[in-house]
This record gives sequence, C-alpha cells and structure tokens, in this order.
Amino acid sequence: MAQQRISRSITGFNADITTTNDYLLKVVAPATTPNWQRLGLTAAEQAQWQSFLTSWQPLFIRYSDKKGQRTTDVKDQLKLIIKNSIAYDHKQHLYDRIAINANAVNADFEIFRIKRGTALADTTVTRSAAPGTKEEVIVIKKIGHLLHQLLVTAAGKKGRGKEKGVKDVLIYKAVTGPKDAAPALGQYQYIGDVKRGLYTAVHADTDEGNKAWYIARVKNTRGEIGAPSAAVGALII
Repeated sequence: MAQQRISRSITGFNADITTTNDYLLKVVAPATTPNWQRLGLTAAEQAQWQSFLTSWQPLFIRYSDKKGQRTTDVKDQLKLIIKNSIAYDHKQHLYDRIAINANAVNADFEIFRIKRGTALADTTVTRSAAPGTKEEVIVIKKIGHLLHQLLVTAAGKKGRGKEKGVKDVLIYKAVTGPKDAAPALGQYQYIGDVKRGLYTAVHADTDEGNKAWYIARVKNTRGEIGAPSAAVGALII
C-alpha cells in the first residue's frame, strides 16, 4: 500500500498540517516569494490551508490531554477537519498541482510526500490507465465583459464526454500583455475544472485590456496528470 500524502490519523495529520503550513509560508533562497506562491497556490487556497491549522491547534491541545480534556466530541471535530482538508485538496488538486509545477524541487516533494506526476496516496486495487498522450482541445466559445467561456473537448473525440480513464479536466490560466506570445508553462495557474465540456473564466477589472491564455490537462483516477494542451489566448475586454 502506498504512503498517503495526507495522513488520516489524528497524530499523523497533526504533523502534516503543521509541517506543510510552516513550509508554505517560508521563503527559500534564491526565491523571493513564499513557497505557496512559488508552487502556484492562490492566496485564497493558502488562507484556507492555514484556516484548517488554526481550527485544528486548540482541539489538538485538548486531545493531547488524555486524562482531562480528550472527549469523543473533540475527536469527532478533529476527524471532521481531516475529512474537510482532504476533500479540499481533492477539489483544488493542491498536491497534484505541486507535483507538476515547473518550479517545484525535491524538497517540495519530500514535504508533501509526492512522487512527481504520480498518485502517492492511491490505495485502490483497480488501476486506471496512465494519462499518456490524452490531450484536450480548447476553443473560446464566448467572449463577454471580463468573461471567457471555454469549450474543452478530448482531441479526436466527438462530443463533450471525457475519454475513458479521465476523471477531471483541469484548466490553467496565465495573463500577459495584449501582444505577448503564450507564456512558459510555469506561469499558468490552476483556476478550476471543466464541467460538461465547458468552463467560464471570470477576470479581474485590472486585467482588462490584457490577454488571457489557457491550457488544459487531464487527470485520471490515480491522480496522475497528463501533458498540457496547446495554449489558446483571447483578449480580456
């Protein structure tokens, strides 16, 4: 059985949530930004991960007092935080995105117990096929004020359905000047998952007049993420 990325036990999770939060807030030379930013997390995602720790710490102190404050209610609250943090990781693909981030280094993989591009936490017997060369095609279907609607389909496949073995289709975005070419892969940030072949990107007022670039990557049920699609760009109006 593979080692889990996020421990399901109370003592194990305590080490995980404490270590990862401390690490994400650090600035490691020669980088000049904190690790969470270097690894492609958003400020909201970092704040949520920190929130799990903030909620966790006072409960864990009570849990550690075996003869006094440790109660069934305390244990249940801790288990709920574990459940919610794992669900949040699954929804936002935090660990998966770190695994494929162009700026990631070995120290990152050790802290998050990641084998680059693989699903270290996979514990199921059924093994889905690796993403291999599965690729998505992005078309800008609609452009509105501070809005782009994307149609994302599997290359060579009719309709909006996912290819066999594909669990999620992840969308990444980068913003450049209006006349700039598509940026390097490391500049793209995850913004969400495709639903029924569509994704709507909403932009900030400050991005108006710039150009948004999009790529898509498939993810299978083992958490493995495939190659990026061709980049597609559109002006933000």
